[in-house]
Amino acid sequence: QRDDRAVVRRFAKPAEDDPAAGTLGGHPVVTATTGAPILAAAAAWLDCELRHALPLGSHTLFVGEVVDCGLPSGDEVTPLRMEDTRMNYGG
Repeated sequence: QRDDRAVVRRFAKPAEDDPAAGTLGGHPVVTATTGAPILAAAAAWLDCELRHALPLGSHTLFVGEVVDCGLPSGDEVTPLRMEDTRMNYGG
């Protein structure tokens, strides 16, 4: 959500996954079909299985097949945009 700027900052660096507590970076998660942790507060999500990993110099392009997806139930969500965070991608 647009007012969740602190969540974005929490994931600007590697986050600790704690399956026993059901958290990622201290935020509650649910388990996706593949076993991946999905933030409970996510505006929407895709769960993918890896099909290819293509090395492209300084980055790797991962190609996945979507096996599940979801939206939160209840109220309409206003997504947080990059411009709302005052952060820039420099990769």
